[in-house]
Amino acid sequence: MARIGIPRALLYHRYHLLWETFFRGLEEEVIVSPPTNKGILELGVQYSLTDICLPVKLACGHVVSIAPKVDYLFLPRVLSVEKDAYTCPKIVAFPDMVRLNIPGVPKILDPVIDLRKKVVSHEKQLREVAETLGKSHLLRKASREALRAQKDWFSAEPEAKSESTFLFKDVGSASWRGLKIALLGHPYNLFDSFINFNLREKLTSLGIQIYTLKHLEPSSIEEEIASLDYPPYWTAAKELLAGARLFLKSSLVDGIVYLIAFECGPDALLKVLIDSEAKKYPDVVYMSLVLDEHTGETGVETRVEAFLDAIARRKRTRWVAAGSA
Repeated sequence: MARIGIPRALLYHRYHLLWETFFRGLEEEVIVSPPTNKGILELGVQYSLTDICLPVKLACGHVVSIAPKVDYLFLPRVLSVEKDAYTCPKIVAFPDMVRLNIPGVPKILDPVIDLRKKVVSHEKQLREVAETLGKSHLLRKASREALRAQKDWFSAEPEAKSESTFLFKDVGSASWRGLKIALLGHPYNLFDSFINFNLREKLTSLGIQIYTLKHLEPSSIEEEIASLDYPPYWTAAKELLAGARLFLKSSLVDGIVYLIAFECGPDALLKVLIDSEAKKYPDVVYMSLVLDEHTGETGVETRVEAFLDAIARRKRTRWVAAGSA
């Protein structure tokens, strides 16, 4: 039985059920790196390029933390997950970054996932992996089990406890209770509590209802993407732009927070598009938060508190206006 290492980073936060179930179906031991912490961040900064985005730096840290404990690293080269669309080029190149920048890593399993031109079955995509491990006879069964598990992704989020001590002030929190906030961002920004300072958990503890893209019907997102005049090239960017438009047009939320990784090219472009959309809907308070390894908890706390106060103040103004009408 081989030990398969999977970094708890990047697309793990979207495809963890698929990947873990697949390797367990091949009767291999799956070892996932621990939740992100300060030590992993420091390793990532040490072993990655200076001008790379925070999620990739963290991914390098996760690789270093797990490499001595495993026989193989699973770093799929995910080029495209749908027709005529792409993932981030840094995700595509990540296996090469690891080979060039991190010494002494074990053998890397980096199958190419490319659905740009035609749909290829999950079984065919990972055949080479099964053959490398000598488990071709288990490939079909493992693939089917993995696909069934992945269908549950919209109802199961990878959770990770954070070392964060991020706490909101008590003053004003009563007026925040019952607010509805949409959190937008790549899964590795939303579901890694170290990156976002445990933001979802802290907001929920204040009685604020949190929405993400998982609360929107996939068919609604697809319809909204089809309505875009110039949809982005990247699958995640299309989904985020469509989700932002759906939240803005609906009466579902009071505000939207868009979490962005510094030095992320697609995020920088997408921010301009979402900013433009948000200006059309002044009743929904909108804020973007840019995150990198230098981001401090106090700064995030201050901005989020001001954001929540702005929503509460706007709601009070509406109530006063309605009462005097």
